[in-house]
Amino acid sequence: MISLVNLELRTFVLLNTAFSRLGWSRAWQRASSRFVFDSKRLARAASSEKKLFQIVGVARSGTTLLCRSVDLHPDLVCFNEPFSDFYRHNGFSRFADRSRFHSVPASALERLAKDSSRGLVGFKETFRDRAGVGHALVSKDFVESNERLGACKTIAVLRDPRDVWCSLLDNNARLGSPRIPLTRNFTNTWTGMARWARSRDLFVVRYEDLVTDHEAEIRRVVDHLGVGFDPRMLDRSADLNDATVGDVPVSGDPVALSTKPVDTASVSRFQYDLDPPERDFIEAECGALMRGFGYPL
Repeated sequence: MISLVNLELRTFVLLNTAFSRLGWSRAWQRASSRFVFDSKRLARAASSEKKLFQIVGVARSGTTLLCRSVDLHPDLVCFNEPFSDFYRHNGFSRFADRSRFHSVPASALERLAKDSSRGLVGFKETFRDRAGVGHALVSKDFVESNERLGACKTIAVLRDPRDVWCSLLDNNARLGSPRIPLTRNFTNTWTGMARWARSRDLFVVRYEDLVTDHEAEIRRVVDHLGVGFDPRMLDRSADLNDATVGDVPVSGDPVALSTKPVDTASVSRFQYDLDPPERDFIEAECGALMRGFGYPL
């Protein structure tokens, strides 16, 4: 007998493939988003004794590094962008054992959260001010709804936006893409994340603290989640850049997924690498919120 979860997945994959071949990806993603990004379903799962958690931050802010460390804890499961990867690959993964899940994310999270043999279950997703087809409609609305409805305990990851922009430019160059122009799309996303963290009094992890004193910050995170620290969370022996969903590499910063030790080389690099006009623009747009989170101008 085909389970409801498998039926959901098979139906989704068939429709996803059909609409893509017809060139109607945007219409399909909008139509299916309520089914895939179901905060109410996650809230029902979180109504059990174990609460789900989500790690959220703008791109290039350290969410992959934190997700990897958290997922190495024996009593924690932290999926890497399950909602984004589900649209891209019809499945998603976790770092610790490189296991693949071919299931609708909300169904899998609901099932795992209710499994008494497992510990806390969570995921990380990137905060985006606006959703798009390339990112499968995962936007601030979804992660904010998860927190507002009590579906997920939220860990907000922040990084100096000047360094975030440097990292984005580096990543684009690594991928061989043209240099992207700095616009308010970038600053609006960062300020949107920072305002949300401040207005909802979220538990905040700053990238700078995460890399400067990695163990201390990881201890603070697990204490927030209500579990004890485990030294395996600091393990960097496995190179996870070859982890895949099917034949497709998982999402995430390649340095965070590598065996390289956590270091502070990327902290305040904007002082040397950022063009003065770009620095001035970011500080003008984000300055008030930057100061509030300890980023001096």
